[in-house]
Amino acid sequence: WGGPQRDEERAASRTVSQALEASVQLAKLPKSVVEVFVLVLQTDGGEVGAAISCASLALAEAGIELFGLVASCEVVAFTPSEGKREWRVRVDPTAAEEGGEEG
Repeated sequence: WGGPQRDEERAASRTVSQALEASVQLAKLPKSVVEVFVLVLQTDGGEVGAAISCASLALAEAGIELFGLVASCEVVAFTPSEGKREWRVRVDPTAAEEGGEEG
């Protein structure tokens, strides 16, 4: 479980942090530290969006004063094949769709 984070884990951590930081009323928490831990047991894509939404709800449930809840999802746009100008859009994509493969 512990150990060093991979690059994609660090990027996901930054994304979650940036999304939640704007909603927490930090002025009402002087000299405090708010830590959010996310444990992903299994993934097939879309985990960052789900983590943001769930963590926002967890902060509200914990009594942390927020400006508002943060709702999040992931969206990916891709062309189904080379040379085509037609775009496909997927909301909450699978790992294959995140990689540009048509699902």
